[in-house]
Amino acid sequence: MSEAIDSPKGVATNARKKLCTQCKESKPLLAFFRDKSRKDGYAHRCKECSKTNYAAWYQDNKERVSKRQADWHLANRERSLARSAAWRNSHREHIQARDAAYYKAHQQQKRESSRARSKQGAEQLSDTYVRQVLTDGTSLRYRDVPQSLVDAKREHLRVIRALSIKDTSNE
Repeated sequence: MSEAIDSPKGVATNARKKLCTQCKESKPLLAFFRDKSRKDGYAHRCKECSKTNYAAWYQDNKERVSKRQADWHLANRERSLARSAAWRNSHREHIQARDAAYYKAHQQQKRESSRARSKQGAEQLSDTYVRQVLTDGTSLRYRDVPQSLVDAKREHLRVIRALSIKDTSNE
């Protein structure tokens, strides 16, 4: 392929190539983003250089971008939520496959984490643990148990633990 780069903007007239102003490589026009403001209709940097530049700019301006996105979301909350819901609905299979792969890859880690949380909840007599103790073997749900009953059961469990510690120390 012959390259005739004789136009002032670096557009190859017969090979449909263009010179990237950053990497100085001659590339096909498909390697450039469209830009209607330019005389030739294509950006002055190739796609690779443009992406590299944007990535560097993004790293330098992460907070600014984050704030701008958050502001837009707050100003257009309904629109943003509708757009997210529409995307999730149209990509259900993708989401399910991604979630299944994640679960499979992290199954052991999740199991260990769950056990550690359960153990910690039992040791600290957390609301969740006490509600579980109260509802095990019954048809009650967690939310059906009033907080006052949870607090009373927590004190009951503390007394039982204190007595069992005393019994083991006396032996």
